[in-house]
Amino acid sequence: MKEIQVVAAVIQNEHKEYLCCQRAENKSLAGYWEFPGGKIEINETAESALKREIKEELNANCNIKKFLGTTMYEYEFGRVILNVYLCNLEEGKFNLIEHQDSKWLNKQNLANLKLAPADIPILNWL
Repeated sequence: MKEIQVVAAVIQNEHKEYLCCQRAENKSLAGYWEFPGGKIEINETAESALKREIKEELNANCNIKKFLGTTMYEYEFGRVILNVYLCNLEEGKFNLIEHQDSKWLNKQNLANLKLAPADIPILNWL
């Protein structure tokens, strides 16, 4: 099975809420909610990939606070290995580029979303 190394940013605001984004209808896992991020490119560190992905997906710069852990999930298209980091946005503002919707939610309300399967274990770390 193909392994896909990816990163995710658990972006926290000053109100202790977390940013969750809904995948666009034209993407795989359409309609699912996720913590933003994406694939690690060849010769790229996880941290540099995360900063690049947040810039590409949200047109924002993020500060990486700490590594939270790694999850793994086997989808039909491959095994996703997800490296997760707690972050905040440098300026607190962002624009959705890749996603169709976003929400700032506390941990309890995040659990009510239809999260992408690889993202579900992240709730235990918050």
